[in-house]
Amino acid sequence: MAFTPDWLTAFATIILVMATLVYVFFTYKLTKETTKLREVETTPLMSMFIKPTQPIELIIENIGKAPAYNINISFDEKYLDSFLFDCTKQKINFSYFSPNQQLIILMKYYHQLKDLKYDYIPIKVTYNSKDNRKFEDTFNISWKELSSAGLEIQSDKLEDISRELKNISNALKKK
Repeated sequence: MAFTPDWLTAFATIILVMATLVYVFFTYKLTKETTKLREVETTPLMSMFIKPTQPIELIIENIGKAPAYNINISFDEKYLDSFLFDCTKQKINFSYFSPNQQLIILMKYYHQLKDLKYDYIPIKVTYNSKDNRKFEDTFNISWKELSSAGLEIQSDKLEDISRELKNISNALKKK
């Protein structure tokens, strides 16, 4: 049986310890990344934007990969005149909002919003994840961006009135 020199055994042991430490380091990094990925996969993410239509559509959507629970959307009373819905309360509540689910709220026409005395509407959204983590976001919705981005919606009031009268006429004919 051949014996190896002590220095060779010591050198091999040091290499083995260093390789083990590198392995432990990368395993730790992989564990952290996996934890972050799992968190992203199980977290809802509510988003809000406006769509340049007539009337303007406010789109509220869960763009996360997990459902949101106990969703509360609240509007300040002074901004309620910006919307076409009759909102006697300043809150909209849902118990469940699935991934990719959307809620569309109709705002006024661009030319009506343009005349308002404020530049944006703050809308507060609070919601929970399945594991009861609480999220709170305030979105500042600005229709003026439609104009600065070249997306201003051209609208003639007579055309709007004419179109609405036709819609009413068609609805009455169907009844």
